[in-house]
Amino acid sequence: NKIEALTKSEFNFTINLLDINDQKPEFDSSIYNLSIYENNEPFVETLYKFEARDLDSDDQNSNITYSLIRTGDSGEMIDDLFSIDQNGNLKAKFKLDREKRDNYIFQVVARDNGQPN
Repeated sequence: NKIEALTKSEFNFTINLLDINDQKPEFDSSIYNLSIYENNEPFVETLYKFEARDLDSDDQNSNITYSLIRTGDSGEMIDDLFSIDQNGNLKAKFKLDREKRDNYIFQVVARDNGQPN
């Protein structure tokens, strides 16, 4: 079978599958009710550390950053009152005082840095 030997070639190859950004970050709960003591130290004291998980295995696709939805429950700009860093640490930009206000309602957003996001 000399003709087949001249027209046939075989080789081995490896396929490496790459992760795509098909998982979104998720929090453990869709609603968090936090009880925090007043008289905090503004800009310094972490009031709460939010943590979301992303099941993508690629570093970029699972690297999560956090942000706050800008408008709070009473129409104020929530970024003027609170901050959240890239690690999910929530801090107040002022000293909390229960006698002045006893609750705040806003949303925390977790976003991965993959494409598309």
